[in-house]
Amino acid sequence: MYALMRTIYRWGDRALVQRLPEAWRTRAYAVMFRVARRLFPARIAARSAGEFAGGPASRHAVLDRLPAWAHREVEALVALEPLLAPLVGDGTPVERYVIPWDMNYVGHRYALARRQLGHAYACMVFAGGDVAPADAARWAGCGRPLAVIDVDAAPATARLAQEVGADYVALPAGDLDMNDHCAVLARLALQCAPRQLRHYRHPVIDACIARHGLALASVTDVLPWDTAHADC
Repeated sequence: MYALMRTIYRWGDRALVQRLPEAWRTRAYAVMFRVARRLFPARIAARSAGEFAGGPASRHAVLDRLPAWAHREVEALVALEPLLAPLVGDGTPVERYVIPWDMNYVGHRYALARRQLGHAYACMVFAGGDVAPADAARWAGCGRPLAVIDVDAAPATARLAQEVGADYVALPAGDLDMNDHCAVLARLALQCAPRQLRHYRHPVIDACIARHGLALASVTDVLPWDTAHADC
């Protein structure tokens, strides 16, 4: 029964779902994910509709070359890890490789956040929890350009970022577990490489600094808001 349903799903995905507008496709995957978990709870290991769509049941053909943004990602990573240089050094297209299927959702979350950010930030703020209106003065005193990454997607924080003219990215957990949430947060900072990274006290942010602080400190000056240094 499971094999038959998987075959039907693969055919329907290629023939119909992949041709739908993105919003409809997202809804379709959400419905199929709920049905699959109800019918085959022992077989479905995906934690979200996004993971389900990228899982082994899909088996999408990967005959095309990597998109341009993936090449740019590899080129950016070369600056952090010179051993990757041979991948992009002679003009040969970077080959596609199969990533663990359960990282598909994590990659989409990172890519969505990265597209909202630029480069050469003077300061990046990891925010979460209660960000008070009084912090506007702190943020206004930071160097420009300024980026704010909000792990709680708080409307008050978004408004504050808009008031001070900062780039703002909402990065709530969603279906990310703590490890993946920290990894996406850290990678954003590593890729953007701001001159300074300021961070609030928050369980996710604290865990990110504890786990990836050494890597972050290699590209930016990492300081908590409660540090003795008052300026940015």
